[in-house]
Amino acid sequence: MVTFDLNSTPVSGYNPNYVCNSTKCNDCAKTAIEKLGATATYEALYLKFKENPKFTEVSEDGKLTRLSCRKSEEMWFDTMHTLGDLGDSMHIISLFGIVLYFVTSSDSASLIVDTMSANGDPHPPTIQRKFICHYNAVCIEKKPLQFCSTRLSSMIETLELQDVHNISPLVNVCHFATMVSSYSDGFLVIIEPFDDRTPTISAPILTLTCLDASVALKPVLNAYPSVVITSGTLSPLDMYPKMLDFTPVTMASFTMTLARSSICPLIVSRGSDQGLLDAIQRHKLVFIETTDGTETATALANYHLACETGRGAVLLSVARGKVSEGIDFTDHLGRCVVMFGIPYVYTQSRILKARLQFLRENYGIRESDFLTFDAMRHAAQCLGRALRGKTDYGIMILADKRYCRSDKRDKLPKWIQAHLLKSAVNLSTDEALMISRKFLHNMAQKCPHEDQLGLSLLTREHLDNETIMKRVEQSDKSSWIRLNTKILTLRFNPVVFFGSVLILWSVVLCSLILQDKMPFGDLLSWITEKWTWLYISSQNLWFLFIVYLYFSKYGKIKLGKDTDEPEFSTATWFTMLFACGIGIGLFYFSVYETITHYTGNNRMTRDPSIPDNTLAQMALNVTLFHWGVHGWVVYTLVGALLGIISFREGLPLTIKSCFYPLIGERIYGWIGDLVDIISVIISVWGICPSLALGAIQINSGIRYLIPSFESTIFNQVMLIWAITIFATASTVSGTHLGIRRISEFCFLLGMLIMLVVLFYRNTFYILNLYVQSIGFYFQWIIQLGFHCDAFEQEISSGGGAADRNRILKGGDYETSDGPMDWMDNWTVFYWGWWIAWCPLVGMFVAKISKGRTLREFINGTMSAPLLYTFLWMSIFGATGIQIERQAASAGLCCKPDFNLVTLNNSIETFDLSSTSLAGYNPNYVCNSTKCNDCANTAIGKLGSKATYKTLYYKFKENPKFTEVSDDAKLTRLSCRKSEEMWFDTMHTMGDLGNAMHVISLVGIVLYFVTSSDSASLVVDTLSANGDAHPPRAQRIFWALTEGASATALLVGGGRNAIVGLQSLATASGLPYTFVLTYFCLSLYRVLQVTCGDKVPNPPTFKIGVLDGFSSPKVPYFLPDIYILLKSILNIFTAPWSIAQTAAALYGPMYRIPFFSVSVVLLMFSVGLPFGMFFVDGAGSLALTAYCAWCTVVCGMRIAVRNKCGYDANVMEDVGAAFLVYPCVTLQMYEEIPQITSTKGDKTSEQKMTSWDSSSFPFEKKEHPVEQVNGNHPGYAPNDKHNVYSNPQFQTGF
Repeated sequence: MVTFDLNSTPVSGYNPNYVCNSTKCNDCAKTAIEKLGATATYEALYLKFKENPKFTEVSEDGKLTRLSCRKSEEMWFDTMHTLGDLGDSMHIISLFGIVLYFVTSSDSASLIVDTMSANGDPHPPTIQRKFICHYNAVCIEKKPLQFCSTRLSSMIETLELQDVHNISPLVNVCHFATMVSSYSDGFLVIIEPFDDRTPTISAPILTLTCLDASVALKPVLNAYPSVVITSGTLSPLDMYPKMLDFTPVTMASFTMTLARSSICPLIVSRGSDQGLLDAIQRHKLVFIETTDGTETATALANYHLACETGRGAVLLSVARGKVSEGIDFTDHLGRCVVMFGIPYVYTQSRILKARLQFLRENYGIRESDFLTFDAMRHAAQCLGRALRGKTDYGIMILADKRYCRSDKRDKLPKWIQAHLLKSAVNLSTDEALMISRKFLHNMAQKCPHEDQLGLSLLTREHLDNETIMKRVEQSDKSSWIRLNTKILTLRFNPVVFFGSVLILWSVVLCSLILQDKMPFGDLLSWITEKWTWLYISSQNLWFLFIVYLYFSKYGKIKLGKDTDEPEFSTATWFTMLFACGIGIGLFYFSVYETITHYTGNNRMTRDPSIPDNTLAQMALNVTLFHWGVHGWVVYTLVGALLGIISFREGLPLTIKSCFYPLIGERIYGWIGDLVDIISVIISVWGICPSLALGAIQINSGIRYLIPSFESTIFNQVMLIWAITIFATASTVSGTHLGIRRISEFCFLLGMLIMLVVLFYRNTFYILNLYVQSIGFYFQWIIQLGFHCDAFEQEISSGGGAADRNRILKGGDYETSDGPMDWMDNWTVFYWGWWIAWCPLVGMFVAKISKGRTLREFINGTMSAPLLYTFLWMSIFGATGIQIERQAASAGLCCKPDFNLVTLNNSIETFDLSSTSLAGYNPNYVCNSTKCNDCANTAIGKLGSKATYKTLYYKFKENPKFTEVSDDAKLTRLSCRKSEEMWFDTMHTMGDLGNAMHVISLVGIVLYFVTSSDSASLVVDTLSANGDAHPPRAQRIFWALTEGASATALLVGGGRNAIVGLQSLATASGLPYTFVLTYFCLSLYRVLQVTCGDKVPNPPTFKIGVLDGFSSPKVPYFLPDIYILLKSILNIFTAPWSIAQTAAALYGPMYRIPFFSVSVVLLMFSVGLPFGMFFVDGAGSLALTAYCAWCTVVCGMRIAVRNKCGYDANVMEDVGAAFLVYPCVTLQMYEEIPQITSTKGDKTSEQKMTSWDSSSFPFEKKEHPVEQVNGNHPGYAPNDKHNVYSNPQFQTGF
């Protein structure tokens, strides 16, 4: 610039020698100079390049960067800077993350190297760690201890020891070692320096004891999904879950149903007992249980003998002894039981004290509560000796005034309390004697068999009636309107019925008024743009889930009871589900879709490098993909879930029942009704457009045979009502007659058409293509199944393909890349359409599949339809491609630009009647100065002798003469309308054409009838709370409603209104996609419960996530206002709830960190969206913060569930956290008392602790509850049958 003084010289028309390194600048330099503009000077270029050498690679705002020009280490940061205002922040965060990742990689490498140098020690340095371990405690490895018992048994067998009595202490120690290595807590080794009975004599005693009764129950709970604990002495019930460390699904205490009062419990608190034994001995024999087993057995035998001979006897036994706990006294052997005192355990036992401390610290059970509970349990066990059956009777006497107190009496089992009258409390011995005499006199009377019926004895009729009434009371919780008169019978849900009708007709009226202005098409396009990934991924996940169920053990479960058998034969069943599912689609799409993919605008036809044969195979493969497993999986999922939950579990056959495993009885409230309303609307929206479009196709088919039957609105309305009348008659006749027979006939017609075409055409070509297509389908199923047209939807122009020399022109198209709207028009439309039909078809398929196993059901709804559909599509797709190719070879073409008016005027004006077309003037024939290729081809086919007049009459009589050959055996199908392609294909069969045309018309009509009547039946069932046999008047109403809706759409809006409503039905598949995903969870949970892998009603949170919206405690399951208000408040106070929950889970030190993080994340989530108007990318930050916040909530909920032992899954946690986080945080906050009372996690390190009496935590003082006298018959400190005094470890109560 200095040499030539170019400072102000424009750079336009620049000299390359002044700018570049050679006599020619490259393309990038040229582009950069052009971007500077015509007024830019050499100086401007110099300064621009000097200040920013990367200006050709990065845009001025940094939002665009040519990454391929950048260095590898720069690409990441360049990408961050494309985020606009967030660029610098993301740059810094990225730098921080990279540094931390390097740090973690470095320290991990250092640890690994150190471990390797220390011979693999995971915690070097080894010397210090081992020293500290041995200094603090003696650590015993778990693994050797676990095999102590087994190894001792093997050694005894090897040594062939016969008498193991001498080594019983060693056996006990080995057994204890095995148990203590298997369980982490609850075991103690207690060393006592002397015996309590001889405190002055040194006699050390080593006692091994198990303090935790839950140790015995844990293997049972782990091995069995359902455990029932039942006994007549389980009282009070709430003590057992605490002691055994489990959360029960349900607890219930029952009384005994007796025909007469066979129990006489009495509490005797006063009276003279002087000379009692002397008086007894004068009249009865007295036997006593002793500590010697032989003596006790002899006493029992003599007691039985005395009672059998009529002499009578009295047996004195210990309350906690062998007799009271294991011997039954039936009938006259135990007419009266007298309980002297309350059988408390010896409270000065160190083992008992250790157990009491353990229960208090780990389960929050007070000493007094446990001792009273234990004593009353033993008292009830003793009293139970008097009643061993419903035909037995007996007197139960509690001889202690303390039983009069409610804290003792209320802890007796319910079956005893129910017969303990107020007048039988606090009696004297004389009063008790009088009551006993009267009771025995009454019991001696005969009890007639009739008096026991319906009470203690139930006939089959009683059981059936009770069961039926119970089921009706439990299931009939929905809203109902019932009308039963001689003229009219109605049974329906008013909310679902009137709500559905109102919404349906509102949308229909809007469609009639607005027509093209309805935003349904835009809605579908928006769904394609934003949610294609969801449609595509969800279909694949559902398919994998069904495949898993098919091969799992759940495949054997029946859709019904185990004894149920299928109502229909396999052939009939398949024809019915097939006719309802896709019957009519086979006629419409088998030819049309294949030809469209073969010749239309898509990513395959735009690529001219694809051979034509490959293109034909790919076109057929895409058709098979749209009609394959991905479509049928939604029917399978809904049908299987409904079949199992309705026919096996007894819930109503309606879509809302599918949510029962997730939300329980809320399905009977407004949520369930809303689900059914949506299902009804989607079903009707799906069937009405199909009914209208079907009428248009049938009209086209009839017009082909009868030209005078033109395609008019009137004719199409007549066809709609003809189909509606047939469908109504079929619906009224029921599933077993009308729907069944029409489905069978339709299937036979379809088989007839398919086989005739197969054998008429090149049979071996079609069979080859069928086999080949199956292989091609499974080869490409993964790629097709996950293809989302991501790049086509992002940049339709190829995104700079020309700059990379990647433009490959595809015939009439500028680029070989696919169009943006292909996914919108095809795959997304199909998936939405299948999903929109799933409530209708799924319910109908479930209704006809009762009695079949899940594996049979999957075969019937996926495997068999897949093979049959593939055969159908291969036959007619192959035929269509064959016809299209032959027609193209014969010169048939589409849309010649002849103008009949112009041609006629030219003939009359220039007298061209006899003028030859050879060298014709385009101005006389076409719309422009040049005719298109098809017009030229048509004129050439007429021959050299053809005149202008010949062309005029040829085109006037048959405007399609360029598309269809004179004998109709060849048709250029790609030129025809979608509703005409099928009939054109039939007419290529020569003399059979008309016959096949008529058969096809009949089949199409009947398939429409089966779809319509199935839809009417399903919609009626939905609006009638799942009634399997709704009244006929309702069936007629819904059938006529479908016909009237289709008529209104056709008359008022024409095809545009129909397509608009069809788009709306397809778009409605989006919310149903989320529903179906949770259906998978629901189905899996039902199958687990059915197989016994999961309990039906597992323990869960105190308040549900939905209680603020739908509470079981409120009529119609409306919101609980109190919980709703707390949830609304928790929108802002959720961080405090999280902090409090974290403190309960992990300790108080975690409260502030969790609170701080939660506040920051929630503030960013709520506040940043308002910054979108000022800061570019603020919305992205807000979404990121919200995801982080919901992740915290979700993780906390998982931790709470694990802590409290609640059953759920991550999918539920994620959904709840992201959708209703205020309810989730409130739910966790309410669980804080449960969290703090839950037993803490136990360490896996096993330690044995030696205790002596001086370090024992209990002081030697009287226990605050009633003490047991050492001379009391219930006290047996050295009895080997006493659970709590036995020195061996025990897991009993």
